[in-house]
Amino acid sequence: MDPKVKAYRQSEVLEEWGAEAERSSFEGVVEYLNRIVYQQTKHPRWAIIRSLSHAGHVSSLNIFRENLPSHDSQVQRYAATGLGRTGDVTDVFRLKHYLRLQEYIILRARVAQALGWLGYNECVEPLFECHIDPNLVVRKAAAKALARVCNVVDSVEERLLLASQSDDIDLKRFAAKTMGYIVKESCVSRLVELVWEHNPRVYRVAAQGLERIVNRGVSLYWPVSLRENVALAIIAYWAKTSNYYDETMLNRFTYKRTTISHLTGRKQKSIKAVGVRAIIKKVRG
Repeated sequence: MDPKVKAYRQSEVLEEWGAEAERSSFEGVVEYLNRIVYQQTKHPRWAIIRSLSHAGHVSSLNIFRENLPSHDSQVQRYAATGLGRTGDVTDVFRLKHYLRLQEYIILRARVAQALGWLGYNECVEPLFECHIDPNLVVRKAAAKALARVCNVVDSVEERLLLASQSDDIDLKRFAAKTMGYIVKESCVSRLVELVWEHNPRVYRVAAQGLERIVNRGVSLYWPVSLRENVALAIIAYWAKTSNYYDETMLNRFTYKRTTISHLTGRKQKSIKAVGVRAIIKKVRG
């Protein structure tokens, strides 16, 4: 976990519970919360477990495991979050069972998020299976989680590239969605290819992923050829989905001008230098 994020979460717990803890140290607050979680207090159990999940202290691991099967959905979702921050590989099997509970959308999303934090090889298959989930929130959480796992499990990148070539449109869209959170050049190149496909369910997701990556400012580290291919793909997407026929109209949008200037290193008013008119003509015929 990022030290700054961890420090923020710890300070959040201290601020919420420090006045009631026996000691003012972070460990003292966690020990206090661990002790009162099953007692009758003015605080509901879900609020205590939420604070413990924010703290992410390993001493609370058994509490998260015991409360995951709770009948209270709020307790369940915070227990899942806590397991994602403190658990081990054995908790993958506890968590993935809850991805099949169709009536609990937020719980499924939290479980997918937790699997991403755990980052084990065993998390990959349950997250891929989320591509058939009927709810967009869960699919998006799973895509983000799988992108996080991709940073530590090398096989994920290869599986995503293969999935993006599948005849199953749902799987293909899910792979494109996931690659939209990954800055590796192989994934970016594949997204460029997907933008030129004819199925709008695919090229929309691919182009939005490219825009998301570009606006994170990482494109400066790409080869010039890749940057130009990404710029042309994004312009092609705008041409497919808008009513504007030339670069003058496209230039009216500050967000779009900024995206292209990130890629080309040129001034925002010089978008035509990357061939907007030619791309629009190719797309529109």
